Amino acid sequence: MDTLWCLKHVVLMIMLVGDTLHCSFVVVKADNPWHYSDEGVELTVTGPSGERVHDFDRRSTATFEFVAYKKGLYKFCFTNKSPYHETLDCDIHVAHYAYHDQHAKDEHINPILDQIAKLEEAIYNIHFQQHWFDAQTERQSIGNNFTLISANPKFLIKSGNIH
Repeated sequence: MDTLWCLKHVVLMIMLVGDTLHCSFVVVKADNPWHYSDEGVELTVTGPSGERVHDFDRRSTATFEFVAYKKGLYKFCFTNKSPYHETLDCDIHVAHYAYHDQHAKDEHINPILDQIAKLEEAIYNIHFQQHWFDAQTERQSIGNNFTLISANPKFLIKSGNIH
């Protein structure tokens, strides 16, 4: 990360008002160990309407969460005030219910079941293709073996004539 780096996280999976975004970041290393400092980076999080949701000044690590009340694009902009290139590790997770005793509802489960069905279909298609490739490979292998066997006596006869 040189100076400004923005990560845009589209929060389309918010099913209910009040979903929580859990975020963390760590400045892992500087470009050169001699240039390492604890100055950290600045972070500004803006919501879909451009409103500021969260700010951090000169942090090398942070963990935080906030409630997202709108679907849309949440922008995480990191600013490196150091003159040196730094590597940043960032993680964002959307939680659809905040408490463990809160039960999942149909509006949480149905989109997941739709995605599972799509994944099952994709996996079946991969297995189907793999089966076809395996059969093709076996067929080519048998053809190659037959070619070698039928060509081998001719080779022996021709090599016998050379001596």
